[in-house]
Amino acid sequence: LVIGAIDPRVTCVVSQVPTISGYASYQRRISPDSIQRMNDMLIADRERVFAGAAPEARNVIPNEDRQPGVYTSPAAVTFLSKPESRPETWDNMVTIRSMERARDYEPAIYIERISPKPLLMVVADQDTVTLTDLALQAYNNALEPKRLVLISGEHWTSYVDQFEKASTVAREWFVEHLMT
Repeated sequence: LVIGAIDPRVTCVVSQVPTISGYASYQRRISPDSIQRMNDMLIADRERVFAGAAPEARNVIPNEDRQPGVYTSPAAVTFLSKPESRPETWDNMVTIRSMERARDYEPAIYIERISPKPLLMVVADQDTVTLTDLALQAYNNALEPKRLVLISGEHWTSYVDQFEKASTVAREWFVEHLMT
């Protein structure tokens, strides 16, 4: 969404289960009583990095030793546990500062700037990762030309159960707008 809005070389945009507001997603995925603890952890990590230490990291999904992960939903763990979902070099780790940067990522502010480039948004109707309601609100704020495709399921389904539909509509969008 951001690149589609700011890069004049982009001809059309396909955004599949997009992050719309890192901050809103963060607020909904973290319990209110954990927000201060998370903020303290981010500050401590920043201070360690400024002092020359390596950034602290967390598991992306829980590991075999039952160490907790950032993503804990059964759907996320199932998807990210499959070897075909990740390259051989994938390390089940994410830095705390990456989590902070994801929290601060706000593509919604660019949505109206995409036009007049054609925008296709593929949104999962039960997405608790990138949040269905935020995606639908962003789509409503986007200017024409635009198209919305709803797929049935949660965030990861666009890569598995609904992959055929999600990839087909994206391909058709690219053919329509890049081949003319």
